[in-house]
Amino acid sequence: MTYFYHVPPSAAPVYLKDIYNSLKGLLYVEDYLQKFQRELEEYFQTRNAFLISSGRAALTIILQALYRIAGNVRKNEVIIPAYTCYSVPASINKTGLKVRLCDIDQNTLDFDYSLLPDIISERTLAVIPCSLFGIPSDIERLQNIIAGRKVFIIDDAAQAMGVSVNGRLAGTRGDIGLFSLDRGKNFTTVEGGIIVTNRVDIADQVKRILNGLDGYTKVSQFVILIKAVIISQILRPFLYWIAANFPGLGVGGTFYSTRFSLKSMSNTQAGLAWNWLEKLAGFNLARKENTEYYYKEFAGIQNIRCLNGNPEATYHRFPFFLNGIKNKDMNRLKLLGMSQRYPDSIDHIPELKFQNNNNYPVASSVSKNLLCLPTHLDFNKSSRQKLVQQLKKLGRNSR
Repeated sequence: MTYFYHVPPSAAPVYLKDIYNSLKGLLYVEDYLQKFQRELEEYFQTRNAFLISSGRAALTIILQALYRIAGNVRKNEVIIPAYTCYSVPASINKTGLKVRLCDIDQNTLDFDYSLLPDIISERTLAVIPCSLFGIPSDIERLQNIIAGRKVFIIDDAAQAMGVSVNGRLAGTRGDIGLFSLDRGKNFTTVEGGIIVTNRVDIADQVKRILNGLDGYTKVSQFVILIKAVIISQILRPFLYWIAANFPGLGVGGTFYSTRFSLKSMSNTQAGLAWNWLEKLAGFNLARKENTEYYYKEFAGIQNIRCLNGNPEATYHRFPFFLNGIKNKDMNRLKLLGMSQRYPDSIDHIPELKFQNNNNYPVASSVSKNLLCLPTHLDFNKSSRQKLVQQLKKLGRNSR
């Protein structure tokens, strides 16, 4: 294996036809925004779908809207899992609200629901189950816990678009939901986010906030188009190696930052979503097929532990644990697509200034030991087989 080869750990392909339609969107030959919005409302069976500049921006706008509806300055806390994407606490912080954490279940990466009742208080504005890696959160259980309390549920399906739970799509099971269309998600518009809700009061507040936002300039839309062209080529392992090793790009890294803009989605981005239903179905089918392969191959390997199999999940990446892996093996397997996700539990993010960290032992342990494998469409069978065989060998030999 050459070192000038690096399989992307996650990917959402962009095709030449997508770029062509994005260019048409830039020139406003066709109104892709309205088309995309109508299709989303029909697919998710929701009265309202809003198109935003990113998943982080979508969550920030949602929190602003809910805080206005609550009308109580004391309701300023938002409960999230202690292990999740750093964009979630960043959005809460950007809104001026406070992050409250709940430890997680190591078998599902969802909340440890036995702990939630003692964390929810009169100051709780909302709870955000995150459906991490496309594993649907147990929102029905959460609804039972908060029954009778004035607490919103935000169904964060940033990594779970297209996942169905008991006939209901992820993102539609709470008071309001969101999706991310950033690079590497279930499908991409380079950057982008979606808000969906059936609640009229919430939709009205979201509309008011959106009416006060700036849109993308023609120059920034052109930059989106150029990025789409780059993405269409760079997912090839030999080219991705360049991106992954180029200083300053931060490819594959996880960073905490509140420095992101709130904008409405542009027609250029919506053009990239021109056939999103077909792409989403195909991309998610590939994820399911890769997931089934991993579960089958790792069955009975003593030192490899997979999560409890959830038949409704569409794994954005395949999470697992491998005991005793060495750094040299880690570095070698990363070139074949293996990755580590969020570098620490949320309480250890310095910018959040938690006074009582180390109180979330499961989240902390998961952050140090969880590994992920690619599930995306461009992960070819030869690379997959090579990666799995090396992991099985390590799993049998590690202690």
